[in-house]
Amino acid sequence: MKKRMTFCRFLQYLYNGWYAYAYEQGWRSYVQRDGGRPTWADPGRQGHDWKRSFVADPFLFHYKGANWLFYETVGSDWKGKIGCLKEEKGRWVFQGIVLEQPWHMSYPQVFEEDGHVYMIPEQSASGTVCLYEAEDFPFRWEQRATLINRPFADATLLRKDGHYYLACYEIPPHEHAELWHAPALTGPWERHSCWNRINQSPRLRRCGGAFLERDGQLFRMAQDCHGCYGKRLFKVSVLAITPTRYEEGPAELFLDRQTSPHAYKHTYNEIIVNGAMVSVFDIQRRARLPFFQIAPALWRRIVKKMRFTVKTHAFK
Repeated sequence: MKKRMTFCRFLQYLYNGWYAYAYEQGWRSYVQRDGGRPTWADPGRQGHDWKRSFVADPFLFHYKGANWLFYETVGSDWKGKIGCLKEEKGRWVFQGIVLEQPWHMSYPQVFEEDGHVYMIPEQSASGTVCLYEAEDFPFRWEQRATLINRPFADATLLRKDGHYYLACYEIPPHEHAELWHAPALTGPWERHSCWNRINQSPRLRRCGGAFLERDGQLFRMAQDCHGCYGKRLFKVSVLAITPTRYEEGPAELFLDRQTSPHAYKHTYNEIIVNGAMVSVFDIQRRARLPFFQIAPALWRRIVKKMRFTVKTHAFK
């Protein structure tokens, strides 16, 4: 039985590798104004030529009279980094890679608090949720505090009635959502007594953007990860959120795969600028690659797995 399970896990490993390498998985982000025609936020060739189309997890931020777009991009090693675009005369101009660490980073939620600009990026590979402050906006960021010592992904901040909340998602193999809260931004943070009241469905448990408030109703954005990663977005109504209570209501489909079964959408954010709504969302278009491009990468994955297995057993 043990050998059979090991073999099955190895087959799953190969399948995941095939799925990852068989399709070109580029994310693009689009900006929309008051429901108008979406336009591509293109970093241009002066940006990151290795994955020019990889502009994922977009967050908008209005600061000092300008619109800024922070996003995840990746290098040839597929390690996430935080990039930044600035809107200038209707064009999005690449500002640079503004935050990079030895681990993967994504989901850069940027916000202002008491005259200071902060970011809470996703860095579950480091095993922590951390707060960064802009020392030289938007180019230089310094870590100010470790909020939670857990490998949470896409931790999403909400400030309400003078209290702070983080909706978090724990990465596999222990997939589930949790709610944390604190009296101040830097903590101390503790798990909410109603932490498991977040809908634990694989379609709804992982956040897909900042909390959204419309017509006095609060919503939590959720990405549908049922069957595969982040294919569409739901908005989940938040009926009550206090330091002692949390309740969610029904979910409503927000962004679907409208043009193609491989046009996934998994992050949405919006801001109000001079009375007009500016929104941003990302789309993943998957293109099937020829076999001669897939085979070498898949073979390297198999060899890497075999070497790791031999090394592991050698030390037992």
